[in-house]
Amino acid sequence: MEPAQPAEYPLYFVDGDTGMSWSIDTRSVRLDAAGVTFTSERETRTIAFREIRSIRLQTTFVRGDDIPIGICTVRFGNYRKLTIFSGDSHGRADADQRQHYIDFIRDFHRRIPMHDRNRIGFNGGLSETRYMIVSTAMLAGALLFGALPAFLILWKPSFETFGIAFTSGGFVYAGWRVWNRNRPGDYSPDHVPDDLLP
Repeated sequence: MEPAQPAEYPLYFVDGDTGMSWSIDTRSVRLDAAGVTFTSERETRTIAFREIRSIRLQTTFVRGDDIPIGICTVRFGNYRKLTIFSGDSHGRADADQRQHYIDFIRDFHRRIPMHDRNRIGFNGGLSETRYMIVSTAMLAGALLFGALPAFLILWKPSFETFGIAFTSGGFVYAGWRVWNRNRPGDYSPDHVPDDLLP
């Protein structure tokens, strides 16, 4: 079997902590026999497959009615990480970027050598700690944006209270989608679950 040809994917990424920003300026990752290559503000770097400690796939939503945004976090070295997104430079859903991301994820996992697969952690969804925090926030949000508007409708039914309830329901639904799709767990690199893809 011939080795796969190098492939370039025009995906946006962050080298290091993601933090808060209006847009992402770094774009394009390359896959080849050596590993994953990217050029960031710091440097041009190839992450060899043997350096990868874990890969985490998860999804998130900008708005409740959006298609999800895929996030792939590759941890390598001692404390470093590369985070790759399926959205545009502003983090919004983009059909072309989404397809590039899905192609990248499948190609990336296919290229990982068998001896490295046994060592790498393939994690899906949020980490246990973050999921617990999101679960607590979901419960608080359901009470605030679910129970309170329902009480307002019963107490003083009007178009305004129905509007508030409808908007609040959208917030609860968006939060539930993120929470439901990102339950922590492991996955097999031979079969990446569709739930972990946008």
